[in-house]
Amino acid sequence: MKLFKAMVALSLLVVSPASFAALASSYQFNGQGNWSIDAAGDITGFSELRATVPTGSTVERAFLYSSTYFNAPRPRVSFGGRTIAGNGNWTALGMTGGPVNALQAYRADVTAQVARAVAATGEALVSGFEHTPGIDGQILAVVDSNSDEVERQSNLSGGFSDSFGEETALTLDAPRTDDLL
Repeated sequence: MKLFKAMVALSLLVVSPASFAALASSYQFNGQGNWSIDAAGDITGFSELRATVPTGSTVERAFLYSSTYFNAPRPRVSFGGRTIAGNGNWTALGMTGGPVNALQAYRADVTAQVARAVAATGEALVSGFEHTPGIDGQILAVVDSNSDEVERQSNLSGGFSDSFGEETALTLDAPRTDDLL
């Protein structure tokens, strides 16, 4: 699926910040908390992404990732009563391919929208995507803090990879002791 080739090699792992290839750390959380992630690929005009955050948690950071192909314009997404579109909302994470088959990855900070949604309902729901021709997929990643959770380090890393394949290595400081994915 092109979603994971062109978009985000998202890693929410107990890792050191060392990584290679086209990944860059977007956010690192150290403390008592957890995360939620949902994805949809090959969007055809409507999809839903959900982030479930436990009662009593605080949304620390939330990102919406998107991938486009064939030199499509930046994505246009409806979320929390706000349209996320244009250069001011999306950060370009990188591109691969040529002028005809370019694959582009983007990230938008949606922390405020997710925090409002979670405060109202306990859940954030991204729905009703406005169809942008060439969208390949979307990911919603949310990191929350909660004193009832175990101590952990979570690293949100995003980027892109060569559409013909690429390798990324992550160095773990210690063996994982919880199921993150």
